[in-house]
Amino acid sequence: MGALPVRAALFALALVPAGSAAPALAEKALAEAAPPAAVAAVMNKPRYAGASWSLLVSDLSSGRTLMALNPDQLAFTGSVRKLFSVGRALQTLGAEHRVETTVLRRGPRQGGRLAGDLVLVAGGDLTFGGRQPADGGVAFTAFDHNDANNLGTALLTPQDPLQALDALARQVRQAGISQVEGDLVVDDRLFPAYRVPNGNLLITPILVNENMVDVSVTPTAVGEPARVDWRPRSAAFQLKSSVRTVAAGEEAVLELSGEGRIDCRWREPCTGAISGTIPLDYRAPLSGSPVAVRTFRIEDPASYARIAFREALARAGVDVQAPLEAPNNRALLERADPGEAEQTVASWRSAPYDELARLILKVSLNLGANLSLTQVGLSEGERRVEGALAAERAT
Repeated sequence: MGALPVRAALFALALVPAGSAAPALAEKALAEAAPPAAVAAVMNKPRYAGASWSLLVSDLSSGRTLMALNPDQLAFTGSVRKLFSVGRALQTLGAEHRVETTVLRRGPRQGGRLAGDLVLVAGGDLTFGGRQPADGGVAFTAFDHNDANNLGTALLTPQDPLQALDALARQVRQAGISQVEGDLVVDDRLFPAYRVPNGNLLITPILVNENMVDVSVTPTAVGEPARVDWRPRSAAFQLKSSVRTVAAGEEAVLELSGEGRIDCRWREPCTGAISGTIPLDYRAPLSGSPVAVRTFRIEDPASYARIAFREALARAGVDVQAPLEAPNNRALLERADPGEAEQTVASWRSAPYDELARLILKVSLNLGANLSLTQVGLSEGERRVEGALAAERAT
């Protein structure tokens, strides 16, 4: 579900829910051959002079076509494809649908000591607390961090990407656990991870900061190192910077190691690098921000989440004796004793799906559209993306 090229043809599909009663003027406009004036005004803007438009409006209950404009013309749908996956998720899962991420304790407990493992069970939560304000909803900006490397800019939301992990850790401590003698493992078996067709995006059941590390670069003084910060801050990833501040008017050149991918597998300390230059009068393209933002993508999200959660537990007063910087040991899940008692000690519920749908469509979030498709597939017993796609096509 790639982004829509500027000069690509555009395709739109609108569905009128069964039993809905549109106002009389809207009914009249839909019945006319030409699009409503407000829609036509957008289509006729000079910026779309080279565009081709297709539009189809149908009544779901009767199948009657209410309005059609080049409905059979082939077009590259691009990011408009998200309307299908998000629309079907709203229809199938419902606007209030939420997914849950839980923490299980496995093994006997004596006082505050757990003689076993803690298991973080991933639920496929797209934002996992990272965009959720205290008053609810889902935050986003005009320039999303998912597009930082493509657009050369991003405006970060203020929420802490580790909010959900910290909340879960506090619940573990409140459940009376202060020491874990076993290990900490992330159960990411909800569905098999998969990549989008171009291979650039990995869709996984566990997501911390949408599987990214955000890097912010700010100029200081000519000839001096630039100020560099990143989030989330974790032992799971450290950053080395050789970015220097150059004179006003010079070019900003920022390069990330590993082509912007974090693929450490955490068998040793994980370190990335950013290099280049940033001018004293830097202003980001499009946004005009004085801060340059780039992102690394995490290629082993379960191991990254394990380390970040281990640190959150330490902040909450829970000591886990297993090593901090280590890969996620999924084999611990497969070797579990079926008779071994498991108990939920913490849980985190996602934002309602209608809020996630708003985010996905507002910022054209490919990750969210693919995850929506997967969640619908799971609701219909399809764990693999191929099955979810087949079910969607058959709808």
